[in-house]
Amino acid sequence: MREFEYSSMLSIPYVGQDTLIRFAHPTLHSRPSRPRLQSLSLRIFLATTISVVAALVSLSICRALRSRDQGPGVARRRLAEGGEGMDEDEVSIVEGCLELEEEMGFLRERAVSISEGDSSSRVAQLVSMLSAAAKESVMQGGLGADLQVHEQNLEGQSSFESRGGRQASVPAPSLPASVGRRESSDVIPALDPDSWMDGIPSISLEPEEQESDMLVGDTRDPPNTEQASASHASNSELPMGLKDIVRSADIRQHPYVHLPVLEEDVIPRDVHVIMPFGDERQTRVGRPYTRLLTLRALFAKKTLNQKNADLLVHTLKELVSSYLLRKKTRRKREIPVMAVEELGIHLIVFDYVVSAIQLLGEHMQAHLWWDKFTASLDINFPLPAPGSRGKELTHFHIDLARRLRAAINIYKRGVRPPLLEVIALKTLLFCSPLGRHRLKRPKWDPWRKDGGCS
Repeated sequence: MREFEYSSMLSIPYVGQDTLIRFAHPTLHSRPSRPRLQSLSLRIFLATTISVVAALVSLSICRALRSRDQGPGVARRRLAEGGEGMDEDEVSIVEGCLELEEEMGFLRERAVSISEGDSSSRVAQLVSMLSAAAKESVMQGGLGADLQVHEQNLEGQSSFESRGGRQASVPAPSLPASVGRRESSDVIPALDPDSWMDGIPSISLEPEEQESDMLVGDTRDPPNTEQASASHASNSELPMGLKDIVRSADIRQHPYVHLPVLEEDVIPRDVHVIMPFGDERQTRVGRPYTRLLTLRALFAKKTLNQKNADLLVHTLKELVSSYLLRKKTRRKREIPVMAVEELGIHLIVFDYVVSAIQLLGEHMQAHLWWDKFTASLDINFPLPAPGSRGKELTHFHIDLARRLRAAINIYKRGVRPPLLEVIALKTLLFCSPLGRHRLKRPKWDPWRKDGGCS
């Protein structure tokens, strides 16, 4: 029991002899103990309150001294510079204030807020300076002038070479205002035929109207396609040479869209396509590769003489007749890579045939076979949705197949899609490292050479 009393005595601060006597004889002087305990608690409370008030007063005095002749944060800078202009008392007071603020956390928060404000303002100034410098360099580099020339050239008329070598002009088809023009952009988006194909005249079925309806492809940048995600594929895979062509005014010189000119003394022959009798079709027709290779060599020439023109007519006759006479077969075109293979070859065939119609005019006699020819190239087969599961290669094939089908729908109207889109699609077919289809085989190297990727 005495050990407990002794430990209780040690746990109470400022205990005197009277307290010890009180614990030893609890029956004596028991009533005066409660007022003394209350007095002790009051003293502790007053001491704590006075300490807090003193700390707050010191803090307010420090802030007043620091903000008397300077803004926040300058006292720290003056001390770092040696404390010039301050006596020893002020320096000691300020140092004590800084230590107190650091212990209480005020100084750290202030430093962070000041540093953040300074960094954000400096970043904003840097961005504005860089933007101004970029605009100035672009205007001085002549890019604006090149794009202005390109725009003026596109606003003119499309032309093609007629039979006698004279140049006949046809107004280029106008696009709706909702499409907008993007001549100054380096980016080639995908096609959306539903939004502007109504403004393109379809191929005429009358021979006397054919020549006026065969238009040279519009050189404007195309609007969005069936799926806007396809534009990412074209933007990431375009070679640097294509960007240079986009900036220039004469994109028609690119091998993928180039058209030759008939020499003055050339008289083209008529294309007599072999039509099937009723629904009868041959079971097997030669593949179009050799004919496409011949057409590529002819369209790469600047001018065609009589011999070249005769070869062109003969090759086109065989190519169109082979598609009219071939027997339709069922293939697994729902697989994206196989869809790209078939649609890619269809696009190349359509581009050569429509370009030949522009070049030869009524001598192609397209009104006799055009509908059956377009029907023989079936493109109405299902494709996976753009958001389907799969790897990057699968998504690339799906997006490319949809863009190819959108372009072929334009070809079926008897005109070429915008030349920039034709260049982009052929570049994706032959030059993209993501492709895993038959058009990446070595026998298609001549087309890769045209795209500058061989």
